[in-house]
Amino acid sequence: MITVWNIRSSRHEFTLSGHGSIVTSFDYFTRGNQLYVITGSWDNTAKIWDCQRRTCVQTLEGHMDCVSCVCSHPDLPVLLTGSNDETVRVWNSTTFKLEGVLDFELGKVTAIACLKGSKR
Repeated sequence: MITVWNIRSSRHEFTLSGHGSIVTSFDYFTRGNQLYVITGSWDNTAKIWDCQRRTCVQTLEGHMDCVSCVCSHPDLPVLLTGSNDETVRVWNSTTFKLEGVLDFELGKVTAIACLKGSKR
């Protein structure tokens, strides 16, 4: 369950339910004029949430272990998911289709970052 809070108040704005286990990470991104949240979970999936409709619009599947981190590229239409299965998956943030899998055999992926102005 994900609870979205308003930092200007002591009450939460809304709650998103749908993952089958603990949510480990989140990031915000926009597509057109819409605001979305991507979340990663111990249920081996990432989910895309429409913040206006407050619903899950896509479940990203394919990792073999916990999705430990997620990241939205600030300039490119790319979402990244990192996992304890030692891979990073690259997703298209417009179609939500898998674009590629990076497997460098470096161990569990615990964090991902993207730099504004970078194509890496």
